[in-house]
Amino acid sequence: MEIKVNKFKIHIVIVSDQVLPNVLPAMDYNFKPDRVVLCESDVMQRMGVGRALASFFKSKNIKVEFFRLGSAHDFKELHKKFSELSSKFGSRSADVAVNLVGGTKLISIIAQNVFATNKFTCFYAEPQKNSLVVMKDGKIQYHQLQDKIKLSDYFKIYGYTVISKREKNLKLVSGSHALCRELLTDFVKYGNHVSYLNELAAGAECYFSLKAKAYIAKEEALIFDLFKRHGFISSFNDTMVQFASDEDRSFCKGVWLEDYLHQTLKSINKDAGLQDFATSLVIENSSGTRFEIDAAFLYKNKLYVVEAKTSSVHDWENGVLSKLNNLNNFAGVLTFSIVVALQELRHFDKNVAKSQGVYLVQSTEVNELESKIRSILGLSSAQALLASQ
Repeated sequence: MEIKVNKFKIHIVIVSDQVLPNVLPAMDYNFKPDRVVLCESDVMQRMGVGRALASFFKSKNIKVEFFRLGSAHDFKELHKKFSELSSKFGSRSADVAVNLVGGTKLISIIAQNVFATNKFTCFYAEPQKNSLVVMKDGKIQYHQLQDKIKLSDYFKIYGYTVISKREKNLKLVSGSHALCRELLTDFVKYGNHVSYLNELAAGAECYFSLKAKAYIAKEEALIFDLFKRHGFISSFNDTMVQFASDEDRSFCKGVWLEDYLHQTLKSINKDAGLQDFATSLVIENSSGTRFEIDAAFLYKNKLYVVEAKTSSVHDWENGVLSKLNNLNNFAGVLTFSIVVALQELRHFDKNVAKSQGVYLVQSTEVNELESKIRSILGLSSAQALLASQ
């Protein structure tokens, strides 16, 4: 049962790499503090986690101050530090709440012991339920958070800035839906030739041209005819292909699959209520390094990152293992990755993906992308999908 809880002016937060539970309470207008005190151990200070959190809180107009804990494993010193902090705010304990999620188990246990003994309210967040458990004087209250974190904020708390993205209400390229449906429905007919079209479009783009020299065999002509019928190729013969425009050339290079992803996520969002989703994201870390993400969405405070591949598996053999690993460890412990590949991966790569918890949707399965993603979001079904890879 949910009970209305008080709004506290100050939150004491234990800094850890479990960043999401640190910030979710501050995302709710009914629970948002005016100030946070970031309790940071030596290890977290060296990792720079506190700096990233401070930057995020300040962007939400929340004042920040730091409190150094020293070693995360020194019982006596930690007890002394938390006792000092308790004394500092003792006269204002009614305005202060302590977020117990974070740090080592030792830190959390000592913090709860010190602050609960001194009559402070303590709480912890349950990200997957988007809720808080609030405790004081042996009583427990439950609070459902009203606001849900969006992609830009999710990336920000892990030190990334979203530079650009295709918004979820984007109007897709005319004819995109019909082409994707025909291509994927008859994937056996078209699937083996998509990578060649992708290669020619990429080559033309390198030369800022709409025309590419080609050697199109009779069986390969099927995919070119499909894109021509839907208006993305102006003309082609066995030695040349002419793209209709710069936008259409990009579409033929692989944007069509990102459009299909966008359509799929938009459909799922209608009834599943995704917190946020976007395609073609470019994000940047604090050192200025940029990363491209084909699609990302949030559901129950979990980030799902999607990598889409239209090229031949042989074209990405050298990078596939590191790519899968990077996706799976992208931004926080609640991050999951999905690879959508038109060509089936090698047995070895499938095993690596499975061991890293990367979900694969490949070859003819791409036509069932929506049902596959829905399975992933239903956790028991998702385990079955991993087991079948």
